[in-house]
Amino acid sequence: MELKKKLKLIRGFLGFTQDQMADVLGLTSESRRARISEWEIGRGEPKRDILIKYSELAKIDTKKLIDDEEVIDIYL
Repeated sequence: MELKKKLKLIRGFLGFTQDQMADVLGLTSESRRARISEWEIGRGEPKRDILIKYSELAKIDTKKLIDDEEVIDIYL
């Protein structure tokens, strides 16, 4: 499963809008919602610290999140 799909899946399971996800991740710039959108469509990837936050929110290992060969199961 591609990273972009995993990021969108995690946000969906959390029930967050892109703005809410940006808040939870600590993104502060005016383009923060656009950054979430770009990651979810594959026009870039978040930095490591953000990937770690996604992993913590989804309660999965960061390696599992970034490995395209891994499919994630989320139980929140």
